[in-house]
Amino acid sequence: MKIIKQEGNCESRYAPCSTFKIAISLMGYDDGFLIDETHPKLPVKEGYADYLEVWKQSQTPKDWMKNSCVWYSQIITKELGMEKFRDYVT
Repeated sequence: MKIIKQEGNCESRYAPCSTFKIAISLMGYDDGFLIDETHPKLPVKEGYADYLEVWKQSQTPKDWMKNSCVWYSQIITKELGMEKFRDYVT
């Protein structure tokens, strides 16, 4: 394999963090759980991660992406279920 360009530290691994929202959104739209940029609008509930002030309010898909709202990601993955999620990522 010929390396064309290599910049920075390419040996260390990094968690996908917020970039994985893109993959989750594609799964959610493909599955039909996510409808458009404003649906579903999900209410925040007791026990959800609320580390940021913006996470303490209802979120739409657009809000979720903008605010990087962890609990919205968790709801989508739970709605997909383990088997379907596994199919998407493997």
